[in-house]
Amino acid sequence: MFTGIEVRSQTAAADNAARREVEAAAKAAWHRGDRTAWRQAREQLAAMPGYRRPCGASTRQRIRATLRSALTAARREQLVTVNVAALVEMPPGESAKARVWTEGRVARWRATGEVPSSVMVWTPEQTAKFLDRAARHEFYALFLLLAFTGMRRGEAVGLCWTDIDVEAKSAQIVRQVVLIGWATQVKAPKTDAGSRTVMVTDEIVQELDVLRRRQQTARAAAGEAWTDTGFVFTRADGTHLHPAWASAWFKQLTREACLPPIRLHDLRHGAASLMLAAGVDIKVVADVLGHSGTGITRDIYTSVFAPLKWQAIDAVAALLAANKPTAPTTPARRQAGRSTASTNRAGAHRRSRSTTAGKEDRTGLSKV
Repeated sequence: MFTGIEVRSQTAAADNAARREVEAAAKAAWHRGDRTAWRQAREQLAAMPGYRRPCGASTRQRIRATLRSALTAARREQLVTVNVAALVEMPPGESAKARVWTEGRVARWRATGEVPSSVMVWTPEQTAKFLDRAARHEFYALFLLLAFTGMRRGEAVGLCWTDIDVEAKSAQIVRQVVLIGWATQVKAPKTDAGSRTVMVTDEIVQELDVLRRRQQTARAAAGEAWTDTGFVFTRADGTHLHPAWASAWFKQLTREACLPPIRLHDLRHGAASLMLAAGVDIKVVADVLGHSGTGITRDIYTSVFAPLKWQAIDAVAALLAANKPTAPTTPARRQAGRSTASTNRAGAHRRSRSTTAGKEDRTGLSKV
């Protein structure tokens, strides 16, 4: 079973890579004005399978854990005699490490299209550039919430107006919209810690007010066709926004802002990293993200920006400088010290030879 999943995952990864190559060729043909090559590439793309998400080692481990749990329950009910999932040996799954889009990585991506990791994080400057472009979007408030609070996509889409407290400048997360295939389902947060209250900025409050007034206008225009769901982010008929639309808009806005690619979920990684860069305690960051402990926050959802690394190195340098001798040895002084030591050793050697020669003369051992 798991071997078959791994084989299909490898096939999907190879197909995805081949499709990206053809897409790059089509894009290059279009820019150089070669319409024939562009049409051929488009025809080739039409015959290729669409993008599929590979099932990595970590996902296979989760599948095995779910199956093992189900078979354990079945064994307790005496429905099966052996939990075969517990007998399966698999390589340990390793989560992808988040990488920051530094200037060097951005330059290489623009030259080769290479993305260093499946989890990438924007710098504060890049995030600000994205929000500047998103400010003209209808659902700018959605992207502000994701970038500032680190909400999950489904949690933000699942917000209702009753969850927003304008006076307290807060939002309660009590539900999420999840995808089952393409269909959506409204569910409670995945963990108890996921049900939480997050604080919002004045700008978010203002944008939510703009969105509310726009929604009231749409409701009046729709009349009886309007569905009163109470959600903050809705379609033209009042039903909740589809989560995949938010991802598609995010991808488009990223391209329009000329930024290196990240996933919409990576805004969550970026929010955690920005909070730490601003000096927020790790426990507070975990509470904002809805984690039950700080372990997952520290290991997965944070990336260290260069300024923090420089601060760490400067702190070490300052500590060492504070403990140096009062008269530090300079390079010139060290060279002078070595010259003096060499002269002293040479003089001592000459004196030693003279003393030995004198002793030999006195005893007559040096004469034939």
